[in-house]
Amino acid sequence: MMSRLAALRVPLLVVAALFVARVRSGAQTVALTPQLRFSHLIQLFPTEVRDAEAEGAKYPRPSTTGSATARHCVDASNHTVAKSGDFTAGPFDIYPSVWQQGLGKLWWRPARPRVSDTLVVRATSLNDRMLIRSYRLTALAHSIPSNGEEFYPSGIHLPRAGAWLIVTSVGTNWGCFLFAF
Repeated sequence: MMSRLAALRVPLLVVAALFVARVRSGAQTVALTPQLRFSHLIQLFPTEVRDAEAEGAKYPRPSTTGSATARHCVDASNHTVAKSGDFTAGPFDIYPSVWQQGLGKLWWRPARPRVSDTLVVRATSLNDRMLIRSYRLTALAHSIPSNGEEFYPSGIHLPRAGAWLIVTSVGTNWGCFLFAF
């Protein structure tokens, strides 16, 4: 007799295979089912990740860099804090509950902040590639208690739930976060 858990595995694998096939076929609308919500987004959206990372490779680097930071996209889903390229960002784990209240709260910490620079956050829906939002943040804040870390606080409220590719850039800093909620 098959256990309930074993009985559920087969349908979930079939749904996942159909979802990946649909993504690879170039279908414009991708629906994240509850079963796939916490899948590894890097593997589900390889073309989008490759394109974003190619952008990161071309993005200007500081002339005084001793070692180049790897600029790769990361899946920030289910993480409090994530690091990509020259950025650390968060809190991704509480964003869904804040979003449901009509708010948005994420912070972005570049490796090389400068007060005069404007942070650009470009969010592209992976459910509908035509849905793109750009946010410009100019307020650089200091951590409390002040330990010298500076970050950009944001009230970014994404237009809808789903899977998102979020590319951040400021000065010579670049990062890429995939996020589903």
